Amino acid sequence: MRVGDVMTAEVVALEPGMTLREAAETLRGHGISGAPVVERGDLVGVLSEGDVVKALRTGELGYGLWFPSPFELVEVPLRNLIRWRKLRDELEESGDLYVGDVMTESVKTASPNDTVEDAAETMTRHRINRLPVLRGGEVVGIVTREDIIRGLVG
Repeated sequence: MRVGDVMTAEVVALEPGMTLREAAETLRGHGISGAPVVERGDLVGVLSEGDVVKALRTGELGYGLWFPSPFELVEVPLRNLIRWRKLRDELEESGDLYVGDVMTESVKTASPNDTVEDAAETMTRHRINRLPVLRGGEVVGIVTREDIIRGLVG
């Protein structure tokens, strides 16, 4: 079985100049978790949910074990409130980042003539969920793990 037999031909593509907020809305609107990033017809990257999550600059929210003093009984809740407000602000700001700033630029691809087994092996080896399918440098489809499984069960 070939990649061209199981790929999705109608590709939802993103642009590097889109904000993460716009990209997230596009992904959610199409019920997908990632998409190729195309600029002037050329594949320049892939944006996945993992890339979006990595873009969140939330830092450590870890808590150690401590025994509060009477002053800390007031200070700790205030410190946590400030920390949560900072987290909220950072999440809000991350929506204004651009796709081109956080996308994965080193993209593994497939050809419509590649075997499904080769595509599955590439996805497994590189721990990725989708491969843009190129013909002559042009994105003609995308193949996901779900597409491969669907193709196997017919």
